[in-house]
Amino acid sequence: MVDDDDPQRVLTEEMEAAIGWNADTFQAKREKALDYYHGSPLGNEQAGRSQVVVTEVADSVDFALASLLRVYTGQDSVTFSPQSADAVQLAEQAGDYCKYVFEQQLGFQGLADLIKDGLLYGLSAAKVSWVEREKYEEETHEQLSELQLTSLLSDDTVEILEQTVKAEVTNEVDEVEFDEMGMPLPPPPPIFDVTISRRIKVAGIEIAHIPPEDVLINDDATSTDDARLVAHRSNVTKSELVQLGYDIDAIEEASASARAETSEQKARLQDLKGSINHDNADDAQELLEYVEAYLLYDSDEDGIAELHKVCALGGSYEILHHEVVDHCPIVMGTVMTMPHRAIGRGMAELLFDVQEIKSTILRQHLDNLYSQNNARTIAVEGQVNLDDLLTATPGGVVRVRSAGAVQPLAVAPLQASAFQLLEYVDGIKEQRTGLSKASQGMALD
Repeated sequence: MVDDDDPQRVLTEEMEAAIGWNADTFQAKREKALDYYHGSPLGNEQAGRSQVVVTEVADSVDFALASLLRVYTGQDSVTFSPQSADAVQLAEQAGDYCKYVFEQQLGFQGLADLIKDGLLYGLSAAKVSWVEREKYEEETHEQLSELQLTSLLSDDTVEILEQTVKAEVTNEVDEVEFDEMGMPLPPPPPIFDVTISRRIKVAGIEIAHIPPEDVLINDDATSTDDARLVAHRSNVTKSELVQLGYDIDAIEEASASARAETSEQKARLQDLKGSINHDNADDAQELLEYVEAYLLYDSDEDGIAELHKVCALGGSYEILHHEVVDHCPIVMGTVMTMPHRAIGRGMAELLFDVQEIKSTILRQHLDNLYSQNNARTIAVEGQVNLDDLLTATPGGVVRVRSAGAVQPLAVAPLQASAFQLLEYVDGIKEQRTGLSKASQGMALD
């Protein structure tokens, strides 16, 4: 644990403020976006009437996603422009490497998730960092001489798992060889079969996708560059914390627990009927809330704020790691930017009222059709045999005592006006989002 309480105090204050601002400003909006994407009921349904919901948000988001993926997965997804003739080769190498990272590390699915987060929630986030890890590979070597074995074991990354020693194979069993003087030669040197474990260090760029509700930023930040706080909070197991290098005793002593499942996470899993929290008999698999935060504050009181990486366990924010760093690896993007704000707007937000209006129009249109096809009837009391009237038999007879005793209650058809209104609302959608039928199937160039 860190003795200095300044990081913990600053982290606690900034986290509580950011969590409150996030809940008040964005949480309900993201939940609504997900509900509208799934076509959930609008809440104004009436019993006995049409309750259809138009999935305008889902249709528009998925259409825009497909179009954007075609753009960003083209042949020249990442390029660098050299500023001089000497930099041409370097620019090509940098472009090839970044293209490799973009296509292999992020990948198609990662790119699709980031774009869809931006379209649906107005915020997409990822953590881009240089990661060094160790992995172990088993190798089997046969027929090694003692010199070869010694050379192999001189590598400190190699550890013997299994070793078999045997004499060199000769054509004759127990054959004794003699030198020119007639003296018996020494027995052949031993040979070895070994299985080893080789420790390999792997280093490279890692891109981790962060759900929008798990990233926090202070309310007056315009980007991650000037933010006082950028934090990623998540539930991780004790085993994962130990693999990150933290002391198991410090983890056990901390008064931390798993972060409760949020309403956003419940909404995300509503069609799967799942949960992010679970009980596990294995203590190493117990979930704890883990916070990786980047704080900008003046720790040495020289009048200049430094960027600090602070890792803590949620709840009381007990610090596990603290250091001064030169950059924040968490990057954030938004589809529709707003001036002087880090978080802009998503496409779904622009279509809430459109989905409501089109759903209402379609419901009214269907109700009108139902009323026309199942029209109510005017019957003069005492002049109609009600049993005949209430028996809906094709070709049946309704007995009446006077002409005109039974008449249909006319319902004015709304088809023409309904279709015109739907076209008008579609025009509003096209103006807001830029999506139209004419843009489908267009070439990239």
